[in-house]
Amino acid sequence: MELKSVKLFVLWVLFLLLPSACGLTPLQGMNHHCYMLLEGQKVSLGVHPDAVITEDYSLPDGTAVHVIVGEEEQDKLFALQGILDEED
Repeated sequence: MELKSVKLFVLWVLFLLLPSACGLTPLQGMNHHCYMLLEGQKVSLGVHPDAVITEDYSLPDGTAVHVIVGEEEQDKLFALQGILDEED
């Protein structure tokens, strides 16, 4: 798939399917970040966005959404979150 097609798809998903906020309350003491997974599901996780490759978007209400770029990065995101969960 061409990069232009991917970006258009991501924009379409963001503005048509995502609500204006992530809607999940982070745990105290841990910063959570809003991610959109490859299937279009949104999740709030403690993994810092710099740890995985994402396309960053800001919704009209100012909410930052980090769109996962590729299955490998999504797997990495889940693995890193698993490590954070073990530490709690």
